[in-house]
Amino acid sequence: MTRRTKSDPPDRVIAMLFLLAWISACSSGKPPAETPPPAEVSESCGTLQGDTAADVANLRRFCSAGIVKGAILSARANESLLWLSVPRVLADQIRSDQLSGKELVSIWMRSWKINSGQKIVTVYVKWEDVEVAQGQASAFSGDTVTIR
Repeated sequence: MTRRTKSDPPDRVIAMLFLLAWISACSSGKPPAETPPPAEVSESCGTLQGDTAADVANLRRFCSAGIVKGAILSARANESLLWLSVPRVLADQIRSDQLSGKELVSIWMRSWKINSGQKIVTVYVKWEDVEVAQGQASAFSGDTVTIR
């Protein structure tokens, strides 16, 4: 067992410094996030979920802008990000006819840019847990659509 000297700091001080460093590293300085608004149901897009009321309003406008009923089962938004859940028939169609699938995702991407007010957006299209396509609009490389 080693003997402590007067120059060694007490264990409590070290523990307190470690705790303060950990708390400052973990906290972002932002107030706690507000509770997300409740999900809504749309005739054309099914369940609409957003992290804020503005996201839900953007989804409502997106779905009312010519989305065919049944083409989208549910939609979730977080500012510039959009997740669309589609039925299996549409997922198979997007994969089999990639040219038309890319055009469809591009249309959804442009519509989300307009309705969300964001210049850079990402649209994820999925069937259940399988990602079918992803579209990204960036400031530097333009719009790209990838079919999975």
